[in-house]
Amino acid sequence: MKSIRARLAIVIVIVIAIVAGAAGVWYQFFRDSAPPPASLESAVSALAATATTVRGVATIAEPTTTAGAEATSGSGQGLAGVWSVVPDDRAFVGYRIGEELSRVGTTEAVGRTANVTGSLTIDDISLTAATLSVDMTTLTSDESRRDRALGDQALETRRFPTATFTLTEPIALPVTLAAGESTSVTAKGKLTLHGVEREVEIPLDVQLSGDTLVTAGTLDIALSDFEIKKPRAPAVISVKDHGTLELQLYFQRAR
Repeated sequence: MKSIRARLAIVIVIVIAIVAGAAGVWYQFFRDSAPPPASLESAVSALAATATTVRGVATIAEPTTTAGAEATSGSGQGLAGVWSVVPDDRAFVGYRIGEELSRVGTTEAVGRTANVTGSLTIDDISLTAATLSVDMTTLTSDESRRDRALGDQALETRRFPTATFTLTEPIALPVTLAAGESTSVTAKGKLTLHGVEREVEIPLDVQLSGDTLVTAGTLDIALSDFEIKKPRAPAVISVKDHGTLELQLYFQRAR
């Protein structure tokens, strides 16, 4: 009888170990660990409650109410002027794409970089110019092997280390934007990625929060349009033909 109980206890321990191991494998490989898509709501929420010094630059003050936004936005100056990208680790440009990995299944790969520079020029009623430059060599995801494959095979970042966007048509801006209300616009311009230039239209959401212009948007991209080859690796079964370019950026008045 004791022998039967002992064997039963061993079986129970083994079953518990198997279940715990399976749960660990699921958590490690099948849980949805990808960050949420870029959105204006999350971009505004990411603003810290107090000014933060990032890379030696004191930037991004506490979000304010609409009245505070009006007062901060320029003492009658409105939005007119040149606005520069704030060097902040909460800002990013990146990608999101579906992939299927052996012994893992379907996942959503997300890679981002905060190494973005650029500026906007705004007159009284419209955004008249915009340029952005992204250091593609600093794109990182949650998997270093993916990053190496993208850099070496797909994006070829040694040959094409920079991606750029240049606005080609002015964007009309509502007067309520200066009062802190959000707006949705479409930025038409030239996107250069992987050494290939294409005309694109990027849907953007914009809001003035304190003295910071917050911008978020996404753009569907066909890899073939930019002559991007899918990375190949033993663990990679397939990669989607389309990916999403995501951006979450903060601008402050330069002059």
